[in-house]
Amino acid sequence: PFEELFQQTYRPISTRDRPCPAKPPCEEANKRVPGGCKCARPDGNPGLPKAYQVCQVLRIEDSALWKDYVARRCQIRQLRRGRGNNIASMKEVSQEPAFTSAITREEPQAFAPQDEGTSEMYLFHGTNVRSALRIASEKIRLNLSKTEGGLGPGFYLAESVTKADEYASDTAGPGLEEPDEYYAGVFAMLVMRVTMGRIYPSDHFFSNDGEKAQVMSTVLEKREYDSVLGDRRAKANTFREFCVYDESQVYTEYVVLYERVYADAEYGYASFAVLRGPSSAAVFSFQVPPYWNNFSKNPSEELFDEETLLRPRGVAFVQRMMCWLGIGSPDVSSATRLENSDVLQEYVQTKRKIRETLEEKGRLPPPESAWKLVLPDERLHEFELESQACGFSLQHFEQDVNEVFLWAPVQLNANGELPTVLEAAEGARRSCTLLTNARDVLDQYGQTAQKEYGLLLCRAVCGELATGGSATDADSEVTDLGNSNWYVNLMHPG
Repeated sequence: PFEELFQQTYRPISTRDRPCPAKPPCEEANKRVPGGCKCARPDGNPGLPKAYQVCQVLRIEDSALWKDYVARRCQIRQLRRGRGNNIASMKEVSQEPAFTSAITREEPQAFAPQDEGTSEMYLFHGTNVRSALRIASEKIRLNLSKTEGGLGPGFYLAESVTKADEYASDTAGPGLEEPDEYYAGVFAMLVMRVTMGRIYPSDHFFSNDGEKAQVMSTVLEKREYDSVLGDRRAKANTFREFCVYDESQVYTEYVVLYERVYADAEYGYASFAVLRGPSSAAVFSFQVPPYWNNFSKNPSEELFDEETLLRPRGVAFVQRMMCWLGIGSPDVSSATRLENSDVLQEYVQTKRKIRETLEEKGRLPPPESAWKLVLPDERLHEFELESQACGFSLQHFEQDVNEVFLWAPVQLNANGELPTVLEAAEGARRSCTLLTNARDVLDQYGQTAQKEYGLLLCRAVCGELATGGSATDADSEVTDLGNSNWYVNLMHPG
């Protein structure tokens, strides 16, 4: 529903708040002229984006922040009833509900019913990808408020994706000018559940003399209102802006990552995060897998080296995968995920080189699917259904370059013990030899005194496949070992 949500709330209007999209910026860029600079207007060059293309959607489920939000919503309901001043609905302060309502009320699977008794609605807030990913992965509430603004010091939100997009950026953080080295061309939109409560309506921004202080006193000190609606559409034919002054009145429910679509189809494309092949649909790829603890970090600037124990459902899924492969009924005592920024960067660079080579050869995607070697079709369907709850989902793999999971047995060290996860991983990377099924080689690598085996489940990019023994410039060489098991020799280090 997010494509439709963006389409239905789009308006072909630019304001003075929209940054100049030209590179370099034009001479009007910093003058804040009404309607924005000439480059940002609907008839400009490159002009106002004509649409927004959704790349990825993340849902935020945070019990602590949700508890705060619900408590504040209940407080507002009780406060208004206790004072005898009923909450003014959107119909009383405006001619129509928020633009978003037409979609959110028709999509109950994505948007829970809104509490009309507290003027609850879904609204937008534009930001940059790194900040949005911090919200999604670190379960934090970022300070999104303005200290100075036409409606006072609060959280500013919009009913139109076009207005909220004016404040989104593809930089590495707020206040920066250069595009993010990975997410350049990708922007972030927070879809927030908001309790507006009793709304103070205004058709203009407050002046900095006594008017703003008077309104803020009414809202913040006297508590006669819970929010402000700045209706600039009524007088200036632009947008309505919504402002609340308590962070607990907003709950970030979704993070939507998107591209701007301009009249010139080649302008504004993401440089790294969105991958396009000549014969395949665009594929969005996170720089760091979204189920990692270090999801929001830039691995070239924020180094990390962590070993994280999987949660019980993750361990159960790994055990289920081993059962599918016929490794009896294994007792998986523990499963650890390695998150290493150096290893990840080398892997991502290798994957990109393979993609570029396949594009040059006109073989993207390759004719042979590596997933068909890893799991038969019926198991692959089960994999996709069961894996989404624990981070193994197929949507996190670039299938058009044959990115898959493969296994590697772990060699015991000189003391007959299992090495560290990083040591085992480095050994697998040096050998570049992996298996679609490790059941037939476990005994060759031995077990510890506690009768434990070690196995690595590796993310691998196979690219173009070739049958073992033939001279080829393929990216990986596969050999049939029989019994639905394949030996995969990767040709590229990393």
